[in-house]
Amino acid sequence: MPNPPRIELHPISQRVQAHVDGTLIADSINTIQLRERDYPSCHYFSREDVRKFRY
Repeated sequence: MPNPPRIELHPISQRVQAHVDGTLIADSINTIQLRERDYPSCHYFSREDVRKFRY
């Protein structure tokens, strides 16, 4: 029996938001969820959906 893939990418069409210290930094209905065996899943946002910061 073959092993499942180690890494899987899944397009997500539900709303996903990312906050840091209560500040919204990303908001999207078009993320890519990366699922890697033995690790928590994570979402990748397009640049257009991430708030721009100036330092």
